Amino acid sequence: MKLSLINKTCLILLLAVSVTQNILAATSERQKKEFLQAYEALHKGRLHDSSHLSNYILHPYLEYERLKQNLNTSSNHALIDFIHKNRQTWLADDLKTELLLRLAQQKQWRQVLKFYKKDRGGIKARCIGLEASLRTKPSKALLDKALELWTSANRRPNVCNPLFSILKQKGLITDKVAWKRIS
Repeated sequence: MKLSLINKTCLILLLAVSVTQNILAATSERQKKEFLQAYEALHKGRLHDSSHLSNYILHPYLEYERLKQNLNTSSNHALIDFIHKNRQTWLADDLKTELLLRLAQQKQWRQVLKFYKKDRGGIKARCIGLEASLRTKPSKALLDKALELWTSANRRPNVCNPLFSILKQKGLITDKVAWKRIS
């Protein structure tokens, strides 16, 4: 039985796809195993070179863990680089909050404003962003937003205390406002 040229081409393509799938599956399994070993090593406090996994889809998790474990020694540049590369992930959001905390501690308010997206992020990021905004360009609208955060019945993290101190210094936390928070 003679195979037509089209049939031969289809057969060759099917064989090529099958071989490629087997190679990719083997590579994927190897990378998965290496990723898990690297992740485990990181959690045991042993830094593990994971550059060979840079094309693996979960590699950002290794970089995130490495940065989180070495936050005190990681440079702002390293954090910013990670944030830019992974900007659509919660990993970047978490490290952005850490960067904002660091910049606030260093009183680098303009840098805080550069990385803070208004009304985005968790409560820590919002408190730091509002504090930076009030320290660089105070306005009634910003004070109102800060007061809105303070009057919430929800407990606020300690990072919000400097923002609330500004409200106290300005005499904006009155008995009436305090009762509003309690009720």
